[in-house]
Formats: sequence, structure tokens, C-alpha cells
Amino acid sequence: STAADAGKQLGVNNFHLREFAGHAEAFSLGEARHCFSLLFQSDRKLKSSRISEKIILEDMIAQLCAL
Repeated sequence: STAADAGKQLGVNNFHLREFAGHAEAFSLGEARHCFSLLFQSDRKLKSSRISEKIILEDMIAQLCAL
């Protein structure tokens, strides 16, 4: 199966892969895109901003938890 092959290449146990897939199904495509956008924005801030890493990560986590 494609998922099993991907898990093998990534070194992820099939049990964890199935668990992750189950959680991922709880999000709509729009919500998933929003999550990845928040992750991207936070990554950019961490690399280019003078704002405390702790503040950036806490803000991102709060936004993700609010979904």
C-alpha cells in the first residue's frame, strides 16, 4: 500500500501512521491548509524576527488549539 511504503521510507511505524491518518481525517482541507499556513508563518518568524522564540511558538500553539 502507498501509505505503508511512505511510512517505511520515513521510518514511521504503521501503527503510528494509521493513528496519524485517523487524526488527519478530522480536519477539512481548509483547516489543514490553515494549520500549514500557521506553521509556515511561525517558521518564517523564527528565522527572521527578533521576537522571542517562546512567544512565537506559544502564539502558534494557541492559534492551532483554537481551531
